[in-house]
Amino acid sequence: MLMRIWTNKGRLYPYLLLNILLFIFVTISFLFYTASERKIDEAEENRYRSLRIANELRQSSDQLTNLVRLYVIHRDLKYKKYFQMILDIRNGDRPRPNEYGYAYWDLVIANKIPPPSDEGEKLSIYELMRNENFLESDFLLLSESKNKSDQLTKIEFEAMSLVEKDMKVGSNFNPKAINLLFDDNYLRAKAEIMKPINDLYYQLNDRTTKAILGAKRNVFILKTIFIVVGVFFGLSLFLTHQSLVDIIGGSVDEAFRRISLLGEGNFSGEIQPTLIKNSILDSLNITQKRLQELHQEGEFTKQRLIESESKLRYILDNVSACIYLKDTNGRYLFANQQVCKLFGYPLEEILNQTDEKFLEEETAKIILKNDKSVLLEGKTLHAEEEIHNRADGKTYPFLTVKIPLRNQTGEIYALCGISTDIGITKEIQKELELAKDSAEIANKAKSEFLASMSHEIRTPLNGVIGLTQILFKTNLDEEQSSLVKTIASAGQSLLVILNDILDFSKIEAGKMKIEKIKFDLRNTVTEIFDLLSIESKSKSIELKLEIDTEVPDFIYSDPSRIRQIIFNLLGNAIKFTETGFVVFRLKKQNEWIRIEVEDSGIGIPTEKLKFIFNKFSQADASTSRRYGGTGLGLAISDRLASLLGGTIGVESQVNKGSLFWCLLPYEKPISSNNNDSVNSPLNPNSSIESLFTNQKFLIVEDNILNQKVIGGLLRKYNINFDVAENGEVALQLFQQNQYDLILMDCEMPVMDGFEATLRIRELEKTKQEKTIILAVTAHVLDEHKERCFAVGMDGFIGKPFYIENLLKTYQEVSESRKKSH
Repeated sequence: MLMRIWTNKGRLYPYLLLNILLFIFVTISFLFYTASERKIDEAEENRYRSLRIANELRQSSDQLTNLVRLYVIHRDLKYKKYFQMILDIRNGDRPRPNEYGYAYWDLVIANKIPPPSDEGEKLSIYELMRNENFLESDFLLLSESKNKSDQLTKIEFEAMSLVEKDMKVGSNFNPKAINLLFDDNYLRAKAEIMKPINDLYYQLNDRTTKAILGAKRNVFILKTIFIVVGVFFGLSLFLTHQSLVDIIGGSVDEAFRRISLLGEGNFSGEIQPTLIKNSILDSLNITQKRLQELHQEGEFTKQRLIESESKLRYILDNVSACIYLKDTNGRYLFANQQVCKLFGYPLEEILNQTDEKFLEEETAKIILKNDKSVLLEGKTLHAEEEIHNRADGKTYPFLTVKIPLRNQTGEIYALCGISTDIGITKEIQKELELAKDSAEIANKAKSEFLASMSHEIRTPLNGVIGLTQILFKTNLDEEQSSLVKTIASAGQSLLVILNDILDFSKIEAGKMKIEKIKFDLRNTVTEIFDLLSIESKSKSIELKLEIDTEVPDFIYSDPSRIRQIIFNLLGNAIKFTETGFVVFRLKKQNEWIRIEVEDSGIGIPTEKLKFIFNKFSQADASTSRRYGGTGLGLAISDRLASLLGGTIGVESQVNKGSLFWCLLPYEKPISSNNNDSVNSPLNPNSSIESLFTNQKFLIVEDNILNQKVIGGLLRKYNINFDVAENGEVALQLFQQNQYDLILMDCEMPVMDGFEATLRIRELEKTKQEKTIILAVTAHVLDEHKERCFAVGMDGFIGKPFYIENLLKTYQEVSESRKKSH
């Protein structure tokens, strides 16, 4: 039959040959297709190598600029040393560090990692280009940028030389050196370094795009070829089918019918002769005859089944788990070798015996109880069993599964048990528990460190911010006023960073509490907008506020957290927008409040959008250098939105602007009475100066600097005051004088603020009017605030503070007391 198929006279041969040729043709086409894909990969790889070197060149130029400016301003020789190291590494005069990434020198400058060592391979940036097999055009562009960067270093060396001369003669400031690094010539030189790199970006993009277009053309051609080949395949298969009919020796249906009968085991029928010899039907006749012969070999097959059973036994004896069968009386019907090892008996002595022979009495009772629950209830049991072995006196923990076995009538006649030793698992579990305890201790240590760090930073920062407030109240000329504003701005920025770190730590620790109170949403948004609009006036920005008419006036939610989200989003928009517009929109979307902040600022690259809400994340490192910030604001906003049950997102294009949005759920107040709103304003007709006329305050503070700051601020408002350096002195002064307000520090020697407050409240038990006590402390965590209120304080002011906030808090407490009476 096979000879007939492959002879030149056979009809199937040419069609089979045609199918093979078509397959070869498709294979070749596919090879061409993969070659096109490889070309694209090569283009992308070449672009990646070029961009990596280009970015390193741009990075080194930026770092040189940063270091020379730091040297000129701070006159610290380490910056000059790092400047020379960057040049030496770039020129191949110094070994290149292993992790020489974008943030490497930022970490070195911040003393997070040590400076580069003298060990390693020396490779200049030109050698890197040659090693990466740069195209000539790419090499020329990067060489041009390198040469211009080298020219720029001449200006930078000149600036450092001027500083060195000043340092020799004892001069502290040289405007000429700073002008060299910030004038138009320097900036133009910096721009000329970037131009070849930008040209390289465009060149690489154009080349890669052409490669992709060429590949698309090839794909189109290959698709056309595949369609044509498919038509030929269809025609070839049809002709092949016709040839197969002849080869089968009859219809295809008849062949399938005969094959089905043989497949069902029906091979005992009469063999039907065929007209065509060597056909498939003729071969089926031969097969049927052979099957009849095989039927006589049944005994041989039974022997093979016995061998299979032996193999199964071998497998069961070599698994690590104990596998066994027990009858309804608990006697062993089967046990593998692991059971024999556990009990220390051969299989013959285990069969037909119960657990009482091999195990301790209590252990045997527990196992018998588990066996009965499976046999009586007919349910699979999953349980841990500890087996105390009589043979070696050891206890083994097992995870056991016991399954009831039923006969054809559904009656349970035995159970199958599989017990796995979990001793190692138990040990690992203990280690994990120890690791968990260690992690909790570490987390507690982190919280204590953050609280201590916050207290230690806030105390001197209170002096900085307080003294700037005092200076603002003095007669300053224009230059002095500008310098004081700069100090105040720096202090405020440090305070924002400190608060961001504490807020994010609270969120991560799950200690951030969400309130649900009634407040005026429109008034809250307007207050924030008016406050931030002051900052926007220093820029060429058009600031707009759009509140939809469907937005309710009063809602139930957490006003402080919503305020924090709005401050972050709107503050960022103003910070990152130099010209154009910033629009704040407040809308109602179904049962949600939608906050939108749209700007025409610098925008965010598409590849950075998915990381923008990560902690310490910004569009790139230059953003932090130019605009400042920790990268925590958006991360905190994202967490706060989640805690409030909402979502936050962003849409952005580079150099076109960004749209940040936040969806927050809310509840409408049941009552229309708005007097209980947290936004109820204080009496607008009462001025702060008139409120404190003829009043006397007591400052309880052990830190001399803070005494000067608080006292100086109160003097600017003509407020009389006494000072006590600890709680004991404060208690004596309180008994001798009448005070309208006590500003109480918490942590002091001799007697702290908590004890002093308790003593004062004890003395005031018989008085109807109690003195207002405000905590003024550098501890700002919630647990500290709760302790202040628990001992009887009326309010809380965290250091550093602004005098207006302190006086406003005093005013609020005073008016609250009047309303309660």
